[in-house]
Amino acid sequence: MLSRTDAEALIHRLARKPGAVVLELPHAQSRMLARRISTADVFKVMREGRVDRGPVRDEWGDARYRVSGAAWERNVRVVVALHGEDKVFVVTVY
Repeated sequence: MLSRTDAEALIHRLARKPGAVVLELPHAQSRMLARRISTADVFKVMREGRVDRGPVRDEWGDARYRVSGAAWERNVRVVVALHGEDKVFVVTVY
């Protein structure tokens, strides 16, 4: 698993890479809708935020991290699962 610093750099890079971020998980979608957090908010936090929790190995063997940051004057947290070094899944947001 990557250190928080290395994971943060990778998440920032993947958030800028077309097709590298998977936002379609049902739980993440429902949390975004319920909490009125937009796709733009999620990407802003993933591009500019800080990894402040993790790593934690999930049930599929991926490393999970929490990224925290400001999205248009609002604090947003995005929990992601890194799948190798070329794909990141948004697990939940709050």
